[in-house]
Amino acid sequence: MSRDCPSQTMSLVGSAGSGTQSQNSVGSNGRGADRGRGRGRGRGIGNRDGNHPVSVGTRGSGAQVTQGQTQARIYNMTREEAPASNDVSGTILLFDIEVYVLIDPGSTHSYISSELASKIPGKNSHLGYNLMVYLPVGGGVMVNSVRKGSIVRIGDVNLHVDLVVMDLKEFDVILGIDWLAQHRAVVDCYKKEVMIESSGKPKVVFVGDRQVVPVCVISAIEARQLMLEGCDAYLAQVIDAEKVNPTLEEIPVVRDFPEVFPDNLPGLPPHREVDFTIETLPGVAPISIAPYRMALVELQELKKQLEELLEKGFVRPSI
Repeated sequence: MSRDCPSQTMSLVGSAGSGTQSQNSVGSNGRGADRGRGRGRGRGIGNRDGNHPVSVGTRGSGAQVTQGQTQARIYNMTREEAPASNDVSGTILLFDIEVYVLIDPGSTHSYISSELASKIPGKNSHLGYNLMVYLPVGGGVMVNSVRKGSIVRIGDVNLHVDLVVMDLKEFDVILGIDWLAQHRAVVDCYKKEVMIESSGKPKVVFVGDRQVVPVCVISAIEARQLMLEGCDAYLAQVIDAEKVNPTLEEIPVVRDFPEVFPDNLPGLPPHREVDFTIETLPGVAPISIAPYRMALVELQELKKQLEELLEKGFVRPSI
């Protein structure tokens, strides 16, 4: 599924003589100061229904902040939920600093955490109006600072973005529809990719984090129990077709006696016409002798014989 960037919606709200202008925006904000974890990473909050904008910014004095009669659906997401969602998240370079970014077409503005804003070049400037960003838990936050002309680097392409400064928790930067529309971006939700064809710049594709499919592993005991219950089981044999046969120099013991073995070892010895077997009488179990403790004299004699064989080189230590 690919989606093009929708255009931002603007609405004018006012009365005769007031000249008050209102701008719709859906932004992103953190969990709140009481959660207080992470380093300036915040949740992405987006409006998924373009017909029902949520947050309002005002110019001038005497303007009243109001919310539409139809409650918009507010998007709320954490860093762990990002790979499984329809949005794209990953790591990019902001002024040559690696930052974790959420690309959310449902957000009409782009944001940067206040902590990260203090570490990058440049200074904050005033938006020229107050922007109200509604929170998923209710209420809203008024912001009016922006970091203009920030440079986002994707691949070998530098892209400019104006970032509204907010207190974010889960993400360092949130890139909204304003940045996507500016650089003619197309978001592929399925592949977690963003294709950017900015005017006068080469085409570049940003690949976000993908959801990792867990490895399906069961124990041998569980597999045996399932087979006893009637489940089907299949045995797969994997052969490495590119495996190279070992040489004499690579095999221990064999390399010490090259005159005994052929130059090439194709594999196991060939099948013999007559198999070596020990035949027993029908119904007779194989001979089994229980181990017993050796007498001290026998143990000393065995130790002496092993030492002699070891000195002559007939045997070698197993460790």
